[in-house]
Amino acid sequence: MTIKRRIFVSNILMIVVPVLLLALFAFLMWLISIGRIGLYGGRDLSHRQILSAVKGIERKFSQWDGDAASLQSEIDVLNAELNKIHVAVSIIPNGAASHSEAIDNAVAQLIGAADEEGAPESVQISISMHDMNGFTLVIASDESDGGDEEPDGLFKPGITLLVAVIAIIMVTNAVLTGIMYRHIIEPLNTLVDGVHQIRDGNLLFRIAYTTQDEFAPICNDFNVMAERLYEMVRTRQKDEESRKELIAGISHDLRTPLTAIKAYVEGIEKGVASTPALKKKYIDTIKGKTEDLAHIIDQLFLFSKLDLEEFPLLIEPIRLDEMIGNLLDEIGEEYAKKGLVIAWSGTSEAVTIRADRQWLRNVVVNVAENSVQYKNKAMGHMRVSLRADDDVAVLRMEDDGPGVPPQTLRSLFDVFYRSDPARNAKGSGLGLAIAAKVMRKMGGRIWAENAGAAGGLAVVLSFPAV
Repeated sequence: MTIKRRIFVSNILMIVVPVLLLALFAFLMWLISIGRIGLYGGRDLSHRQILSAVKGIERKFSQWDGDAASLQSEIDVLNAELNKIHVAVSIIPNGAASHSEAIDNAVAQLIGAADEEGAPESVQISISMHDMNGFTLVIASDESDGGDEEPDGLFKPGITLLVAVIAIIMVTNAVLTGIMYRHIIEPLNTLVDGVHQIRDGNLLFRIAYTTQDEFAPICNDFNVMAERLYEMVRTRQKDEESRKELIAGISHDLRTPLTAIKAYVEGIEKGVASTPALKKKYIDTIKGKTEDLAHIIDQLFLFSKLDLEEFPLLIEPIRLDEMIGNLLDEIGEEYAKKGLVIAWSGTSEAVTIRADRQWLRNVVVNVAENSVQYKNKAMGHMRVSLRADDDVAVLRMEDDGPGVPPQTLRSLFDVFYRSDPARNAKGSGLGLAIAAKVMRKMGGRIWAENAGAAGGLAVVLSFPAV
């Protein structure tokens, strides 16, 4: 049940419960007031009710037209009921010498009834006589409970009723407030405990809250927040490790060509290259190492721009089949000189994607460059194929190199990852990391898989087709 509904029900019960309890209390008070409940049977009847009974007797016998015998029989039956409310009736036939006998009979009957109920030792009796047709009606009533006026009889029940109203409202409010407090404070304590867990570094803590109320979305959002915070911390730690590896890798990759350049320059200075042919060889080597340095710096600059989101993308429709064919024709001869023969297996269908032409070219070149760096043959081979599956265009670049262990396939796209632990392979170690970032920015995917039993590595590029 939601808190809003609980509050609504609580407000309704705040009205209904006191009303029902007060109705029950009033009913009990009414039973007491009519003598059904109370000390000494009916001794707590109000004087007003006794007077009402007396008036009823007067009305009943004022027009009596029967004989004295039937009247006396009626009086006897009536007294059996009237004694319960401390009233007694007696008659005096007209012509009787004295009324004392009738009065004594009524008083004796009234006192006898009171003694049977355990009345107090002293009572106050009121006598009234009424002339009827042929007889005089004597009515005796017990007024020991308040006399003609009953201010205490009215005041005390009023005070009792007021106290009962206040007590019922306070008890009802305390009970309902306690229930509401428990259903609110417990979820709050759960949330506070969760916040303290996160504060203390326990990012794996999750709140288990099953009640479907207003706190359920908050607890779910807390769990989502904790999960995202955990992922952010993991990502930051991974980025920090990558940056440390980046610094170490750059230091190693810059030191290697610089050391070679320094050695060849010293060789020229000291006359080690004594012949023109040897000098030319030294200078060509220095030039090649300089180009390697420039390539490493360019790759590092490119990766930094990608990492800082500071590069523009010109997304446009591209005929992927035509672009890859033209690109491989352009770079095929250059890579053949590097020891990699690239074979293009096109498609007869037009395949159109949306991408940035220049960045896509960079991705393809980086994958090819990675195959050149890690080939284990004098002349390596790469087969490039393209296929369109429904709404996806898949470009597969598969070489015949050494491949990698299956458990390291996902790590190929990390910064400065190399399958060679000694880092003796050439290259900046940034090529595939750059390709992965570019593919994500263009809405595509890139992954690696081993080519099969024959060996080799396949890098697969997937694009949403237009």
